[in-house]
Amino acid sequence: MIILSSNRLGSNAIVNSGSFVLPGDATAFSLPFEDLRFKISFHYESGGTHNIKVLGSTDKTVDIALVNFDNPLGVTWESQVASINGMPLSLALNVVTISSPSGKPRIVTYSLIKRIA
Repeated sequence: MIILSSNRLGSNAIVNSGSFVLPGDATAFSLPFEDLRFKISFHYESGGTHNIKVLGSTDKTVDIALVNFDNPLGVTWESQVASINGMPLSLALNVVTISSPSGKPRIVTYSLIKRIA
């Protein structure tokens, strides 16, 4: 996993970023950041397009369902997921699904972006 230290982008900063491969039988992963945890799971709905569902949240945890994120060209999503000290924190994801005999391995690239000004 590649982790970047804080990189400014105008009034935002990338505070955490990385990329990893999920094995074909994996249906979920977790992204911790400071005292927050983002629990992300993959779901399939027949005949549907890709979308996001928030399954639940507390002050420290957000459960997010990625629905129909199974495109070999990749599916990208970005949205505010929390606030830190009153400043928005966004999560950007790109998920590429690889078809293989062992299931559907996924390449996940993510960035956590915090508003700093």
